[in-house]
Amino acid sequence: GVSPWQLLGGSVEGCTQVDATGGSGVDAVWDHPIDVHLGVSTPVGWPRLRVEVWSRDAGGTNVLAGYGFCNVPSSPGAHSVDIVTWVPSGSLNERLSGFFLGTKPQLEDPGIVSNTAPGEGRFGLKCESSGIVYVHFEVLLTNMQRFGVLT
Repeated sequence: GVSPWQLLGGSVEGCTQVDATGGSGVDAVWDHPIDVHLGVSTPVGWPRLRVEVWSRDAGGTNVLAGYGFCNVPSSPGAHSVDIVTWVPSGSLNERLSGFFLGTKPQLEDPGIVSNTAPGEGRFGLKCESSGIVYVHFEVLLTNMQRFGVLT
């Protein structure tokens, strides 16, 4: 169905930042604000943040490092959320090809990452955990009491 959420300002998709880890390969720091203003009259299908993390190999090729998502917190204030990321395991042929070519299987439709409808989404896919993205939200809600969303 059509989402009741309307974009009032900002962008709902895009690339944020690139960070070099100095060779450690452990922690990358992205300190890029994402400013989105949404309007709704019925709180159906609460917004989600979907992330795709990519790494750059020694040859300069971008390689999928992980997919993940979280629900945007539904209460006002500051929230810290951990997004556990994962990659598709792929078939034996895809894993062998990936070993020699430095690639990883990717989803044809990344939209399934945050789809939680019954029978849809990543359920049934063979996946491997690939790390955690730490997100800090500052949530502002206005006029939600008027619609019976918050009391």
